[in-house]
Amino acid sequence: MAENPNLPPLPAASNAIRYLMVNLQHLERLDVHTQRYALSAYLERHPQEPRLWALRALLERHNNHPAVAIAIVDQGLRHVPDEPYLTALLGQLQQDQAHQQ
Repeated sequence: MAENPNLPPLPAASNAIRYLMVNLQHLERLDVHTQRYALSAYLERHPQEPRLWALRALLERHNNHPAVAIAIVDQGLRHVPDEPYLTALLGQLQQDQAHQQ
């Protein structure tokens, strides 16, 4: 997923999930259902990781599910309040959704 110039940098992975980075680097090669499952499983174990929330929301955004992406970011912000990337992503998703209506 390409970086968006209107958003701050994607949060780096913490030491707690560095071992997942190899899998995350290859995530895009998997079908969407497997990506959802993998990210959801990682989030259950590591809900404090903003990078995982961002990747999960971006997956839904890229698959034309803006309302789901917004809900995911909202949930992520409950676990990682005031995270700059998630906050900016939420604003952009809400703006995108408003333009679609």
